[in-house]
Amino acid sequence: MKHLIIIAVLVLVGCGDDTSKSSNNGNNTNNTNNVNNSNNVNNVNNTNNVNNSNNTNNVADVVATNISPRTGGFVSAVVFDDEGNAWLSGDDGSGLYRRDGAGWRLLTNAPKNWSTYAFAFDPNSDRVYAPNHFGRGMAWSDDGGETWTVQAYEDGYGLRWYGLVAVNNAGTTRLIASGEFGLRISDDNAVTFTQVTDAVLGPVQNFQALHIGPDGRIFAGNEQGAVFVSSDNGDSWQVVIPADPNMGIPVTDLSATTNALYVGYALGLVARTRTFDVGGVELLDTTGTFTSALWARVEAVSGADASQDTVMMGTVGPTASGFGLFISEDGGDSFSATMVQDSVFQIATTGQQTIITSVNGPISEGFIDQADWDDASEGVVAWDSLEVYQSPDDPDYMLFSSITGLAGNGRLFETSDGGENWRELASPAEVYAITEVNGSLIVGDYFNGIFRRSGQAWSQVLDISAGIRMIEKDPGNGQRLLAITSERAESQQGLYESTDGGDSWSRLAQLPSFALKVLPDGVAALGSSDVFFVGTDGMITASGLESQISGSFVTGLDTHPDDPTRMLAVSEAGFFSTEGCSVETAPCTWTEHDMPVVDALPLVQFDSEGVWYVSGAAFDTEPTKDSVTGLWRSTDAAQNWERIEGLYPCDLVWRLERGARPAEMLIGLWGGGIARIEGGS
Repeated sequence: MKHLIIIAVLVLVGCGDDTSKSSNNGNNTNNTNNVNNSNNVNNVNNTNNVNNSNNTNNVADVVATNISPRTGGFVSAVVFDDEGNAWLSGDDGSGLYRRDGAGWRLLTNAPKNWSTYAFAFDPNSDRVYAPNHFGRGMAWSDDGGETWTVQAYEDGYGLRWYGLVAVNNAGTTRLIASGEFGLRISDDNAVTFTQVTDAVLGPVQNFQALHIGPDGRIFAGNEQGAVFVSSDNGDSWQVVIPADPNMGIPVTDLSATTNALYVGYALGLVARTRTFDVGGVELLDTTGTFTSALWARVEAVSGADASQDTVMMGTVGPTASGFGLFISEDGGDSFSATMVQDSVFQIATTGQQTIITSVNGPISEGFIDQADWDDASEGVVAWDSLEVYQSPDDPDYMLFSSITGLAGNGRLFETSDGGENWRELASPAEVYAITEVNGSLIVGDYFNGIFRRSGQAWSQVLDISAGIRMIEKDPGNGQRLLAITSERAESQQGLYESTDGGDSWSRLAQLPSFALKVLPDGVAALGSSDVFFVGTDGMITASGLESQISGSFVTGLDTHPDDPTRMLAVSEAGFFSTEGCSVETAPCTWTEHDMPVVDALPLVQFDSEGVWYVSGAAFDTEPTKDSVTGLWRSTDAAQNWERIEGLYPCDLVWRLERGARPAEMLIGLWGGGIARIEGGS
């Protein structure tokens, strides 16, 4: 999950792009992926022709439909091009969007599972560049986003890319990129990048901020608070603000006017510097600290002089007093709060028309000199799914929860018509688990235990800091609930039980686990270093899988809908099945099968007809060039696997749930909200 820690901004890895291949030392000359409207994936001489143009797949009669709220999410980049069109990217593989007057449009032929923190427009052509934030390569389009080419780099995996600018360098295009790798330059249209090694920059470190000023000078800011400037398109650099080895507050954004340079820092700090004095750049002052802010995004518009510059500052933080949009009309000497209801992560402006994006949903649009802001979120799906719940009695009633991004409570949505229309519920928590008992919602929070909703009011029924990973109802006793904790607060970890419909809870077993399944006889099956059975008396019995999973943890576990002694279990070490397995027969015999998921966190599920599904995600661990994610299906006990191609905008699966209807699966996507799989059994 994503949470910002003061001083260092941490954004965890999103949907893995497993179509990229790599070469040596970042210098790829034959590793280009052409993304077009082809219906199949054909690998010829390291060139991948990939289709992402439709929302159905080629597996039997399986139909995949995204049913998410189309109201935004975590938007990681937004920018206007020279023609006034807006470009947008969601975080964690949420895809690329363009708006050219007809609303936001998902660019379905862009590389799947893509996320960028920067768009750059070639000054010498119609090309737009979008580097993958998680190091999976560079994507570019020469036709307004209709078709795309992807270039991978050997040393790109696991290094986050933050900034990209394109400049005219003596008649040719030069790209300058910033990220955890420092600064890099490409003079061959992104085919290769070389490391900038100017001694002024010091050792390689994270550069999050990169900006072109109105006079063409390039500014870069790093994690130690230093700011540098280049007047020769990146060939040489000078210090604007030196690093402070004691404080080291990271520079998070830069924006220059014709009068001054504005610097945004973590902790919500913003500074102004003169940039045109002979003899160097002088730091003038620090213009404000915003309570509890953790991030500063800055966008400035030139005035007649620095005292008349308009400065917009967006902050992210855990309280309404500390985050939102702040505007200064006097070059940063004073700010007024303009929008405080949402964390602001990105700002794009034409000088008047402005788009504000957040980490938790809304996209707002307005004009600098007007007080009103309109909702511009419609059509964008950038939700990181945490939990998907479907009522077994009314399949059209569903709940969907999403992480907010960097701070604050999660978002909880409800639908009564199968996903056609969603409404948001007030949520007291970052909801990782959902069930219903006696008409009341019971939800588990990742940080603060368990909450119950009766009517419109929430109450906390289990107060622990370990957090809750899953809640399951006992199929034989509707008043009995079992819950497993997250990996936080080790002393509180374990299996918790309620026998009164969720009103009170006690720990049944102190056992760390990642997966939970409650069997018809009330026994809990836990995915841990083995598959453990926990009886109603708390007695723990190992199923015998531990020796086969090589010290890894079982991350996915399910039982056949008609026979709970038939089980599937999956870990990063492999995919396993067993039959006739129970407390009485343990230790059981587990059979290992081939698994299509590679270098990714796997989940597993039967559908209602007994078809096997396995999925993989690469978000909490760094992706590798060999990562294979997605949703896969087998009708012959893992002899053959078919990939479900219709998931969009990404196929990184965080939740995999058997639906209430025959042959239905509900899929929670990390960056793509919620999808439904129907048919195909």
